[in-house]
Amino acid sequence: SAWYRVVTGAVADNAGSATAKNRLYWDNTSADPVEAITDEIRIQSMLTGLKPTGMVFGNRVWHKVRNSAKVKSQIVGLAGGAIGNAVIAMARQAELPEFARLVGLQWCAVSEAIYNTSLEGEAATNAAIIPQDDALLYFSPNAGQESADAMMTVDSDEPSAFARFVWNGVASGEGVQIRRFRKEDAGPGGSWAHVIDVYNGFGVVTRECGTRFKNMVTP
Repeated sequence: SAWYRVVTGAVADNAGSATAKNRLYWDNTSADPVEAITDEIRIQSMLTGLKPTGMVFGNRVWHKVRNSAKVKSQIVGLAGGAIGNAVIAMARQAELPEFARLVGLQWCAVSEAIYNTSLEGEAATNAAIIPQDDALLYFSPNAGQESADAMMTVDSDEPSAFARFVWNGVASGEGVQIRRFRKEDAGPGGSWAHVIDVYNGFGVVTRECGTRFKNMVTP
């Protein structure tokens, strides 16, 4: 795995090791996703000295987590009454900001992006970029901040689970450039064409700063 620690869904928890552990499938009625995630936050914090800041869920596992009875029971709100407001359980699905607060993270998100490797005219192979039953708990210095760099650029001495790598010496150090040139064969009078060159990519910086949850939904 790209990550130091991998948690795998199973029919029961096991003792595990420093790098691997089985945890009860999150759609099991006995499972408590909040407890499982906060336990992994503690483990990653002890390993790195950095408390995880964010978590990204696959589409299907998030649906199971937000509908978990043990998660829904912790979503509370205020209801008006004859003697004032009272805190009550809302008994509804958790929203991402609510769940982030439950587990003590700055930010949670759900990946719904897909990719298609088929050529034009072929049947689409649409698959989820982040496996639908997986999740990633990680540390990033920018997670959840309104002013965060969308390109996930970090200083060279700054710890992070992942970052954007830029090739030096091209595209003015920004990693992207747009070239414009004439295409005289593009119909009467020709036309201008634009090409975007990308000289960057995303990769793992510190594998200990990420914990992968794998196959957390009952097959």
